[in-house]
Order: sequence, then C-alpha cells, then structure tokens
Amino acid sequence: MPPTQFLAGAASTKLKGPMRLKTLALNPYLHMAVLTVIVAALFGRTLGSFFLADDFGEVAYVSRIAGGDLGMLWANFSGNYMQISSMSVWRPWLLISLLTDFIIWGAKPFGYYLTNLVFYLAVCLSLYWFVRSLCRDWCKTRGSLAAFFAALIFAVNPLHCESVSWVVGRVDIICAFFYLTCLNLFILSLEAENQRRKKLTILSVVSFWLAMWTKEMAIGAPVLAMAISLLWGRQALDLKKSLRLCTPLLLSTVVYFILRYLALGTLLGGYTQGIGDAQAAGALGHWLDGDSARRLFIPLAYSIYGSNHIFQTILALLYTVLGTVVLIRALSLTLPLRWLLFWPLWLVTALAPIYKLWGLGYELEGARFVFFATMPLAAFFPIMLFAPQASAATARSLAQTLYRRAVATITLIGLSGLALVYLKVAHHLNLEWVHAGKEVREFSEKAIQLAGGATEGDIIVLGIPKRRGGAHMVLNGTTFKIMLSRPFVDETLPVERLITFDPIIFGNADYINARRFKDCLARPRTRAVLWDSQKRQFTNLSPEPSTGTVPQLVLPTSVPPIFLHTMGHAQLENADGKPAISHITAGDGVAFANLNFSPLDADIAEVSLTCLEAPIDRPLTLGCCWNEQDADGQNYVNSDFLSDAPSPQKVYLRLSQNYRWFTQDKIKTIFLTLPAQTKLTIQSVRLLKASEVCPQLSLLISGAPVKSTSPIGVIPVSSSSNLQVKVSLPQALQQGNLLLEISKPNAFFENFSRADQAQMVRAIQKTTAAPESIFILPKLPAGANYQIRARVTNGDHQYGEPSDPLVLRME
Repeated sequence: MPPTQFLAGAASTKLKGPMRLKTLALNPYLHMAVLTVIVAALFGRTLGSFFLADDFGEVAYVSRIAGGDLGMLWANFSGNYMQISSMSVWRPWLLISLLTDFIIWGAKPFGYYLTNLVFYLAVCLSLYWFVRSLCRDWCKTRGSLAAFFAALIFAVNPLHCESVSWVVGRVDIICAFFYLTCLNLFILSLEAENQRRKKLTILSVVSFWLAMWTKEMAIGAPVLAMAISLLWGRQALDLKKSLRLCTPLLLSTVVYFILRYLALGTLLGGYTQGIGDAQAAGALGHWLDGDSARRLFIPLAYSIYGSNHIFQTILALLYTVLGTVVLIRALSLTLPLRWLLFWPLWLVTALAPIYKLWGLGYELEGARFVFFATMPLAAFFPIMLFAPQASAATARSLAQTLYRRAVATITLIGLSGLALVYLKVAHHLNLEWVHAGKEVREFSEKAIQLAGGATEGDIIVLGIPKRRGGAHMVLNGTTFKIMLSRPFVDETLPVERLITFDPIIFGNADYINARRFKDCLARPRTRAVLWDSQKRQFTNLSPEPSTGTVPQLVLPTSVPPIFLHTMGHAQLENADGKPAISHITAGDGVAFANLNFSPLDADIAEVSLTCLEAPIDRPLTLGCCWNEQDADGQNYVNSDFLSDAPSPQKVYLRLSQNYRWFTQDKIKTIFLTLPAQTKLTIQSVRLLKASEVCPQLSLLISGAPVKSTSPIGVIPVSSSSNLQVKVSLPQALQQGNLLLEISKPNAFFENFSRADQAQMVRAIQKTTAAPESIFILPKLPAGANYQIRARVTNGDHQYGEPSDPLVLRME
C-alpha cells in the first residue's frame, strides 16, 4: 500500500454515526493536534525560564560571532565545537541554531526556549509518522493507535525535562528531529519512483548530515535505514537492493568520519581530559548499576518523590500488566516478527554512542544522554500490543473475540495510565527546571547589584546555586563571571572584585580551597557573602576572628548523649580510659558540645582509632558534621579508611574544605559519625590547623614569588615561564618522601577517588622530605588548567594530608 493511502483522514463523507466518529478518532491530523496541545501544556512554563549553566558560555560565544568575528564561526566547521579543550566534538549545526536565536532574540531566553519547544514538538510528530509508516500494512485502527501512543508516551516522558528546559539541552532534540526526518524521508523513498526517489534520497542525506553536525547520536541512522529496507522494502530481505538504496547514507557516513578526523584528529571524541577520565573511570560501574536502568523506567527524582512513592508502585504495576500481555502474545506467537528484529537494533544504536555517558543519578541527572533511547522504549508496548494477531478473515469463536477485546481494553487502559503518570511526573520535574531558571534570574539580578556596588575592596561570593534537584543552575565560577558580562549585562561591571571558590570546570560544589579563602578574607576591606536560596538574597558572613587557639576535644566515656541515632543502638565500653564502641548502626556517632570557637581556628579533625571488627565487603567511612546534623548532608565531610591498617591509624576529616564551615559565626557542636557494623576504639580526636599536617605551596617564576590569582582562583602564567614550586613542611611531615603531583590537563584532584587519582596524575617529582624544597616544573602545554599539590608518603602510607592545590592556567 503506498504511504499516502494510509495517511488519509476521514476519507468518506458518507460515513454515519459511530463509523464517522471512529474515522475521526483515527485521523492523523487530530492525533498531531492532541500531541501539540499536550506538549504545549506540559512545557509551556519553560518559556518563562532563564539561562542555566552552560547556556551562558554558549550564548556569550555566539554573541561574538554576531558581533562580527566570523572566524569563530568557521572554526566550528573546521575544528572542535567552541574550541572547548575538555571536549572533542564536531557540532557546527548546533552552533548555527544558537547563533540564529541570538540574531533574532539577543540575550532573551524566551526565544531560545521557544526554539527548544518547537523542535521538541517536531520530534514527537516525526516519531508519530515514523511508527505509523512502519505499521502501514496493519489495519488503520491498530497502526494509528500504535503510532499515537508511542508518540504520546515519548512526549510526556519525565526524562525529557533536561533537554527541553535547558537551552543547551536542545542538542539531542535538534539531532533527533533531523535523525527521524532522515529515516522518514528514506521510508518515503522506498515507495517512490525515479526522480522523486532521488530527491527524497538527497533530502534524507542532507538531514543525516544536519543530525550528525548537531550531535553524534544519529550515527545509527544508516544502520536502521538498511534494516528498514530489508524488512519493509518492496522486496523483503533483498540485501543487494537494500545496499544500493542505502549507499548514499553509507557513503555519507564514511565521508563524515574522514572530515571529522581532519577536523578533530580523532574518530570517537566526546569528553576528554579530566571530565573524560572521570567518565571512563566510572563507565563500567554505571552500566552494571541496576538503579540507573530502573530509573529509565521509573523516572522519579528522589528529592521530589523519595524512595517509596505511590507512583513507583503504580508504574511497576502498569509495567507488570503490559509486560504480561506481551508475554502472552509472545507465547501465542502473535508478536510482529519484523518489529522483533528491528526494535532491538533501534535500541542498541541509540545506546551505543553513550557507552561512556550511561547513567542516571538519583535526581535523574544526565537524562539527556538517554533521549534517543526513550524513542524505542516509548514505542515498545504500543507496537507489541497493537500489532495484528491474525487475519481479519479468520473465523473467531466467542472466546477468541472476548480474549481480543480484553487484550484491547487492558492495552488501552495500561498505556493511558502510563501516559497519565508520566505526564504528572514530568509536570513536577519540569517545574523544578522552571523554578531553577527563576532563581538563577534573581541570583543574576542580585549579583549584578552586588558587583555594581563593589566600589572598594573585594567581595567573596559563596553558595553560588548549582542545582535544584536534578535541574542545573550556575555551573561554576567561570559561568558566574560570564553571567555578569556582555551580552547579559548592558554595562561593564567590576567583576574582578567578586572572588569565587567554585570548581573551575566541574567538581564537588561544596569543595573550597580553605587556605585561599582565609588569605582572601584577611585582605583589607574584603567581605564575604552567601547566597540564601530560601530568601533569594545575599547575606553577609561574619565568622568570629581567629583567636589563634585550637580548641581541645574531650572524648566522653558514657553513652548519653554522645550517640546521634535516636534508637541508641551503639554500645560503649571503657577500655583503659578510651571509648570502645560496638553494635554501631547508621547514624551512630560521638557528639562534642559546648565548643564555641571560630571556624577560622581549625581546618581538620584528626581521629586516631583502632578498628577491632569490620565488614570486608565495603570500605569504612568516618563522617563529620557540625552545629546541627544536616539531613541532606550539606554540612558534612567524610573520609575513607582501611580496617586492616596498622593500629592505631589516623583519619583526617578536612572540615574547612566544605564552604559551609565558614558560614557559621561560631562552631558550637561537632558530630563524628561512625561506620555501621563496625567495632572500634577511639584513641583521640583533635582539631588541627592545616599548617600542622599539610604541606604549604607557593609558586615562583624565575625565583620570584607569585601571589596574584584570578578571581576564580587560577594563576595565569606563560607556558614559556621558568616555573618553580616551593614546598614548606611542618615538623610532623619531615619524614619519608615528598611528592609533587601535577594533574593531566583540566583534571582536578577532588574529582577522583584516591584509587582513581593515579590515572590523572601527569607527572610526579620526588625528593626526600625536608623543611623546604624547590621543584622545577616541567614545560606544560598551553591552553589548559593544571593542578599541583604536594604530599608526604612512605610506601603506601601517607603522612598527614595533601596540600591545598595550586591551579595554573597555561597561556
């Protein structure tokens, strides 16, 4: 049957009553109208949102092109996207979409989100036509319903909020549109003749290129085109003819990879340097993590729904019912054979490009990476359940008729229920993104006022909002500076007076370089402010001045009130005047109250302990929080230790590396949380200054000290400079070997576990520990950030803690 026939709507005006209503209900234009209304209702609020995270950098980049720097435009066709050193991708068409929006809308986010929404709707409609086209030999009712429910479930999938409600998230949406357009045009070309086939083939190839120039996720399109030709072509399983029909797409793939290699110097690409190393280190674990796969089907963000919401039960029930019907059809051999062959290939080609990026966090972080996979997943149940079961001419018994009607009823109720739950969840999740955008707008406005009023002295800015549930906010300190620059502000602001301590590229948002913070706070007329997300305003911080005295912590020897756990499971014994603690459950710990000292007085809690019994299947972790036990773990630091290490061993908890340590006027209480299912004896707990157990670093250029850093904590230096690092050691560390470690380009120590850090250390210089040592740095390639730190070791044993790192930007 030609494709144009099954796309016809209500073809006959002579139909009466129920038949006319049925024909109207199957009209493709009505289906598209319903999908349009649902998408607009679900994501309409996004149009009032604001730029988030990477949006600021990318809009600022295209603004320079619009301002006349056309060389930057050409650089994206001839090289890496936006020349981002931590990525190796070829995406010029993505840049064109952003540039077009900037030319039309400037720095007004409404227009960018409108583009996202229009393209998302286009993807939903394209998926509808794709499924309907491949179901064209079914009866009109089954083919129409399969296509409609596939597109509907896709349209309301909660995993799509990140792609729609984040401007940069459009990369998957635009790519998916051209990917589906390529396949839809290819399907039309299978039934076309001569010149029309050539035109459709050319348009299909152009769509493929636009998809690949947006994101590499479309690489599976030629493979799917081959499968479609073999399974749905005029002459099924004709390999020779299928190869001939797919030759333009296959040749385009070869040409694409050749040009990509010339542009990037690599065939694969993706994230590189520190980000790429971190992803590679955790890739296998993410694929083996069953929770990530579960969240693909039960997409409930933890911060909104918790761990045992009713929606989880409803979704599990719906999947069970629908899956049971599919199983029954499989046992009765009535599943569509062609789709059984095609669907797994569709899913595999959607997942293969994200082999390093797979994984969904508790808040559905990274949902955009599975955008392509949600297309075959959305189509699975509609296709398998609406597929014809037997010829219409086959005689049916009453039992067969009742069975078919029961299956149809269960299918309609199950799919409708799934779509409704998805719709409700997606609405909640998308509101998080919209509210995140609104907070970033207010944060931007208040930060502009803050910068405009900075006439004297510097202002330390802490608590830059990073995330609201799964929604991105302001990515890092670099993004913060861009947000306060053109084209987002109309005037030049003294942003160099705003000092931030956020990750340079990516990393733990709570992490802070405590030594740099104290040095900055000690400058004349420097003050610190904290962003309060609840009140949506900056508040002044006023930690008590340092007294120069570190308070002493006295270990309690009786149970009340030292244990935090409300059930009080832990048992305490007095072992030679030291507390021996057993039967520890989650939340048990030691409380030190009535301390009342300045957070500037101490940096580290040193815990000396002996582990008597411990489980062998997991690492042990000590934790520490202060003033009030924070349920969400914000006022919290922890450190792993070994149960079989020589006893007693010392565990260091770097309190002042959590910026919230400095948001307290005084520290009055400290809670030491203990590892569950462990028995241990605590010898002592001490508060220390970092200078007592950490090396201190200073940078020298040709022997002269360098003290100036950029407002984001980076020291810009020339790659041709004669760089040296001076390391000073406290007396406690003057033993063993002193190591100076240099990270790989754009890799940061705090982003890796201790086990993984060896993978990202570029160079190690070693010498015998001494009070002072001078290291000559090797020549470092320009165009990247590097971290340098020192630590003292003796074999596998580490003395004290590593130094706070220096961050260099090689120019």
